[in-house]
Amino acid sequence: MVNKDKFYMKRAIEIAKKGKDKTYPNPLVGAVVVKGKKVIGEGYHEYFGGNHAEINALAKAGNKANGSTVYINLEPCSHYGKTPPCTEALIKSKVKKVIIAMTDSNSLVSGRGIKKLKGAGIEVVTGIMKKEAVKLNKDYIQYNRNRKKEKLQVILKIAMTLDGKIATAKGESKWITSEKSREFVHRLRGESDAIITGSATVIADNPLLNVRIKGKHRNPVRVILDSSCSVSEEASIIRDKSAKTMIITSQVCSEKKIKILKAKGIDVVVMEKKKGSYFDLRKVIKMLNERGLKRIMIEGGSYLNYSAISSGIVDKLYIFIAPKIIGGKSAKTAVGGTGVDKLINAFKIKNIKVSRIGEDILICGER
Repeated sequence: MVNKDKFYMKRAIEIAKKGKDKTYPNPLVGAVVVKGKKVIGEGYHEYFGGNHAEINALAKAGNKANGSTVYINLEPCSHYGKTPPCTEALIKSKVKKVIIAMTDSNSLVSGRGIKKLKGAGIEVVTGIMKKEAVKLNKDYIQYNRNRKKEKLQVILKIAMTLDGKIATAKGESKWITSEKSREFVHRLRGESDAIITGSATVIADNPLLNVRIKGKHRNPVRVILDSSCSVSEEASIIRDKSAKTMIITSQVCSEKKIKILKAKGIDVVVMEKKKGSYFDLRKVIKMLNERGLKRIMIEGGSYLNYSAISSGIVDKLYIFIAPKIIGGKSAKTAVGGTGVDKLINAFKIKNIKVSRIGEDILICGER
C-alpha cells in the first residue's frame, strides 16, 4: 500500500514541476485522482492566479471522482483567496480519501485544510514523500517565512508633468514619462501583491496593469474600484488572463453583470460604498490584507490619488515628473478631490529622496 501511495505521489510531484517559474509566489502543486487501479484525472497549478491543481484534476475526473483517492503534494487550501477553496471542491466531488505529502506553510491554510476534509468525513493521510515535497517548494516555504515578518505597505505611484498634469483635457496620457520610468514602474508592480485602480482609469486608458519586463517576476492581483459596475466585460483587463483581476463593486451592480464577470474568472467583491461614488479605502485595504495581499500599489486617477492620501492609507509615494508642460484648466491634475483650505492642513511628505530616471525626475517619500 505504501509503495502504491509513493507511486502516485511521485506522479503528483512530477506534474507539479510543469508550473515551474509560472506560479511564484504560489507553490508548485500537482494532483492525481485515482479510482481502483486507474488514474482518472490529473492536474497541476499552471500559473499564478489560475486554478489550483485539485480543481484541474477534479475537472478531468468529473463524476467519476466520487469515491476516489486524491494524491496532492501540498495540503489543499481552505480559504477564499484568488480562487475558491480546494477543500470545498474535494468535498463536493465526494472523494473518499486524500493523501497529502506535506502541510502548507501558509498560516492561512496550515492544518485547516486537513481539518476541514476530516470534518466532512474524508479520510486524510499525510507525510507520504514529505522530504521530496519540501524540496520541491523550498522557495515557497521561504517566501511564507519572510511574509510572516512583513508589514502591510501601501504605495502610491503618480506620473505627471512639471505643471502637475496626468493627462490632457482630452484624456491623453500615453506617454507622459519616459520608457525608463515606465520600466521602473513595472518593477514596482512585480514587487507588489496587488494594484488598485479606479473604473474611470480602466474606461479611459483600457490598461492591462500587468508586468511587462524581462526576467523572473509575478503579476499582482489587479483590483478595480467600480461602484456602479461600469467597466465593460470586454475591457482588456477583464479579457487578459496573465493576471488575476478583482472588481470591488456595490449593491448597485446587477446580479446579471456579477454573474457575467464571475464566468470570465473575475473575483467580484461587493462592499458598501460611502456617500457619493467611492469606497472606504481603509476597509478595502483591510480586506485585501486579510486575503494575504500585503504589498499594495495604487495606480489611478486624480480622485483616487486624493482619496488615498486623505484617508491616510499611503505609506510611500513614487512621483515621476516629466520635463513637459501641458497647461490648461481642463487638463487633469495629479491630485483632485476637495483639497485643503489652509496650508497648515496640507498633506506633508517626509524622508524625501530625489533621483533622475532617464529624462525624468523621481521623488520618493513617505507619509
